[in-house]
Amino acid sequence: MEETVKDLKFGDKLSTERRRKLEEFIGCFSSISSDRSGSTTLENHSIEMTSSTPVRQRAYSVPYAMRQTLCDALEEVENLETIRNSNFP
Repeated sequence: MEETVKDLKFGDKLSTERRRKLEEFIGCFSSISSDRSGSTTLENHSIEMTSSTPVRQRAYSVPYAMRQTLCDALEEVENLETIRNSNFP
């Protein structure tokens, strides 16, 4: 699903003229932007740990009403290979 400038929500405090100008400005960058995250092979990234001992803590609690939304969002970025599942304890 491709998102366009018309899909953005600017709030109700913008005047019609300012909204039009903002939409026009954002539209100028449509050829260089994307609504999908991705990955690159141009750079490698690593996180240096200070210890090899794993950090153990309880997971953040997620309200029941938000769980499906969170699961869907995580599945989407996993399918895009932005993140990957971890089997660490």
